[in-house]
Amino acid sequence: MKKNRLEHLVFGVSCVLVAAVLGALVYDAWMIRESPPAIEIALGPSFSSGGFHHLPATVRNTGGTVAADLVVEAVLYRDGREIERAELAIQFLPRRSSQRGTFVFRADPGVGEVVARPVSFRAP
Repeated sequence: MKKNRLEHLVFGVSCVLVAAVLGALVYDAWMIRESPPAIEIALGPSFSSGGFHHLPATVRNTGGTVAADLVVEAVLYRDGREIERAELAIQFLPRRSSQRGTFVFRADPGVGEVVARPVSFRAP
């Protein structure tokens, strides 16, 4: 049975796509060097809800390996004094990825300075 041009075109495009995916995987495996997790934290604008103050955060892992059981801490300071601490736990943060979470405070983080840092993580 003779195949028409559309079947040949679909087969050709499929082969190119499969080759591109395999090439990307090989490149990622050979060229990207493993490096420890590099955690970056970006804080968003705070808002109030239910009598608490919420501070959204985006946590990024720009490193070359996974960070598991990651704990991130945010400390609220006013006039140089520590007012309150909040923690955010992220179970699994793959390399070159990000996740969003929210720190919850009793005091308003919009009044003062918030310093966020990673506290701990483990390599799976």
